[in-house]
Amino acid sequence: MDQARYSLGSPFRDFSSIVWVSEITSLQKKAKHVIRSQVIKGATALSIARVIVNSLSLVSTIVLARFLMPDDFGVAALATTILFILTSVTDLSLANALIHQKEIGEDHIHSAWTIDFLRWQLLALILAATSYPASWLFSEPRLVGIMMALGLATAFSGLSNPRMALFMRDLDFR
Repeated sequence: MDQARYSLGSPFRDFSSIVWVSEITSLQKKAKHVIRSQVIKGATALSIARVIVNSLSLVSTIVLARFLMPDDFGVAALATTILFILTSVTDLSLANALIHQKEIGEDHIHSAWTIDFLRWQLLALILAATSYPASWLFSEPRLVGIMMALGLATAFSGLSNPRMALFMRDLDFR
């Protein structure tokens, strides 16, 4: 009789598995809620950051448009186009590589920072070195100074922290 009570078709066995499954589904619901709230916080933080960056970009464009003559504004646009092409061609997507790593050690972060820093320094040098040829090519002597200034600003871009990619991966936007 005891064997029949605990057999595979027994209602006691079915009840214990239902309780176990309901505990798992309740944990899954809690995990989904936590992930959902993290995603909402992250999306909000990224949206606010994007609005701030775009607002600053708009303000700087308005300031440039106010102080520069139309010809000067065109020269600045030409220099930034050259910079955009250089950065697009040399993009390494190191942040994406860090995000997709399962385990990230200090060596990964140091290597990503060093490679990115060297890339931005090389871009600054290329921008400075091509300022005179670009000035000759476009018959615009003012392009030299603007490209040199952009090269200096580009050199500082290499100081960005690759640990920000870890916050994005972990959905930690504090």
